[in-house]
Amino acid sequence: MLTQLIINNFILISHMEINLDSGFTAITGETGAGKSILLEALNFALGAKTDTSVLKPGTTQTSVSALFTLPKNHIVYNILKEQDLPNHDHLILRRHMNEDGRSRVFLNDQTISLNLLRQISKILIEIVGQFEHQDLNKPDTQRYLLDTYSSLEKEIEDTRKSYSFWQEKEETIRQLTRELDHLNQEQDYLQHIVKELSDFSPKINEEKEL
Repeated sequence: MLTQLIINNFILISHMEINLDSGFTAITGETGAGKSILLEALNFALGAKTDTSVLKPGTTQTSVSALFTLPKNHIVYNILKEQDLPNHDHLILRRHMNEDGRSRVFLNDQTISLNLLRQISKILIEIVGQFEHQDLNKPDTQRYLLDTYSSLEKEIEDTRKSYSFWQEKEETIRQLTRELDHLNQEQDYLQHIVKELSDFSPKINEEKEL
């Protein structure tokens, strides 16, 4: 579950820390109080597409950290293991963005890619908006719900390992094919040179005689 959200220089927020307990939490307030900014900050930490407009005016960078406390058998640990990332009983996702639009992403203070962040975020938290039910039409969502409901963690891990192994061998084949093509081209060139030399048929001391 999400247990803490730390926001720095995000839109109108200079610094804010929100601690969440187990159970139901409601954030209420009048229109314009900033409820949507909190949700936008969380989405930013989870890898949502954005731009430098989220930087608080007058600042050069923004950062949002989200702390999750997870059970030991959570499916996200399969991804961490696959990516050789350290496993803890908590997960800290942190994202920075500078004024030039470049962002950096960290998982427990270790740099990860934005794509990996989005992959992890998808199974950490579910944000339901007005049209979020349309995600049920997406094959990825259907597959995730089916796998989770069926308790197929071991089968998923075995399939993931087999797929990774297959991809590695596919890449090896592609690399060897490129090398073979290069060697064939070099062979053709050398054969052409040998033929030209053979046709020219140079003789010993011919240059001196000429």
